[in-house]
Amino acid sequence: MDKGVVNELVATLAALRAAGETGFWTLLVILLVIIGIVAAALLYQRIIIRTFQTTAKTTEELLNGLNTNIRVIEANIRTV
Repeated sequence: MDKGVVNELVATLAALRAAGETGFWTLLVILLVIIGIVAAALLYQRIIIRTFQTTAKTTEELLNGLNTNIRVIEANIRTV
């Protein structure tokens, strides 16, 4: 982040704290909840991606096995 953005954020938090403790703590709790939601979403996304990768790998192995079986059958038909 840019230093100007960080300074502006610190100044806003300082102004909220000077205005009243309740507003500061409320904002802090809201920010922590938002960070928690984002973290949970990222974790969920990672789990879903891992699940789909496993499913894709299993499907690929199954299709390779079927392809091998078809080639064996084809070879048997050609020799007959």
